[in-house]
Amino acid sequence: MKFTKILGFLKKRCLYILLGAVGLLFFYLFILSKSAALIFNMAMAEQEMLLGKITVEEIYGHISGKTTFTGLRWDNLEGETILYVPEGVIGVKPFDILRGKFEADTIYKIELKNARLFLNMDDNMNLDFVTKKENSEHREEHKTDEVLAAGTEEERLRLSKLRRQKEAEEFAGEWRNFHHENRDIHMEFNLEDCPVSVIYKGKHYYLSAVNVESEIDSNSFMKFKISTGRFGGNMRGGAITIRGDIKWDDENPEPIADMSALFQDIDVASLGIMDNQADSVTLEAYFYGPLANLEGDGVIKMDKLSLPNLPFTNVRGDFVYKEGLFTFKKLHANVFEGELNASGDFHMDTRYYHIHGVATNLSAKSALPKDKLTTKVDANLHMVANENSRNMALWGDFVGSAGSYDGIPFDKVTANFTNSYRDLRFFNARIDVGYYTLKSDFIGIKDGKLTLDPVILEDIRTGKERMRYVRDNNG
Repeated sequence: MKFTKILGFLKKRCLYILLGAVGLLFFYLFILSKSAALIFNMAMAEQEMLLGKITVEEIYGHISGKTTFTGLRWDNLEGETILYVPEGVIGVKPFDILRGKFEADTIYKIELKNARLFLNMDDNMNLDFVTKKENSEHREEHKTDEVLAAGTEEERLRLSKLRRQKEAEEFAGEWRNFHHENRDIHMEFNLEDCPVSVIYKGKHYYLSAVNVESEIDSNSFMKFKISTGRFGGNMRGGAITIRGDIKWDDENPEPIADMSALFQDIDVASLGIMDNQADSVTLEAYFYGPLANLEGDGVIKMDKLSLPNLPFTNVRGDFVYKEGLFTFKKLHANVFEGELNASGDFHMDTRYYHIHGVATNLSAKSALPKDKLTTKVDANLHMVANENSRNMALWGDFVGSAGSYDGIPFDKVTANFTNSYRDLRFFNARIDVGYYTLKSDFIGIKDGKLTLDPVILEDIRTGKERMRYVRDNNG
């Protein structure tokens, strides 16, 4: 009986001890969760890397170190909101919270949902809300506008090479500094349906529905998947998707990229290449190599390409990218009921592009709907332009098969031609009609109407001129 009482006493004591331990545990967890929010707020108030004022409406800590928040607002020094997050999650290491220290790897996860971001970058892609290092102000600026201001293509190309070489050297130096600062970061960063506005070199870009899934380990790699909805501003288009990884280590400190990209329905006029806003281009690309000097290859697609007097459709081709130059091969397009097979290149910095191709089975009736010329034509095409089609120069030669003009049959037609902005001209034209050749030193097309001046009728057998027609000044 006495033993039973002792046992009951011990049970009660153990129960009290257990309840007390549980109470202490919950008190500890409560302090831990509140400390997570407190440390985060203190860190935001005391840190010196990010400029401006960061506030939050509500913030809740969890025993795991995960912090959820609502109404996060970040205003820059001018009082403009550069980030607003309705809701998000930040993962913080509990042990760092207990120690009261905030280090590079304290935050291991950031998730932002429906956040609105506004990014303002200078010509060196420095963000205006990040404190610049002392030597960063002395960094030389290399502007694309300075390249475009050069007169000739050769001068633009020379300046482009200098600019890219300087930028690669500066990137390598900045990466070495980052790598040698021993920042031990291992973090996930995710965005869900976030609209983003960017101002860069005086131009505004707006990206809707940005989604990001990424992970970075500062000692070895970065993995990412980025997608957007439609975007507008100085560059307009349908969507962008980029995914891949970047790797580095102590033995190979230079970051090496391996990634794919899809740029859908990009308005070519907004790129400063063409001037027809109805034309759009889609690029499927794979990029690889050193991050400072990427190379790549892929496929280009355009439903239509509207050049003056040359309405191409169903444009398809392959390309190779290196040092700002897109080299196109196996380009194929439809034009005037025929086909074009071509090759060429486009340089991102100089904005010059060159196309060389062979067109086959073109319909003269389709090319000149207001005229009465009927024949099928094969042509050699050469084109060079910079920035847009107003600066385009097109030239070449063609051979037409048997056909007719205004009911008069002919056996063959040949000519050389040039085509600048809305000005198509033919030279050394020859039309074989039976035993005679109809020749003209100049053929012009204006408003889709064919004109010849002068016109010479020559006997094929003797080579003698039989008739000459010259239009007088009154037409």
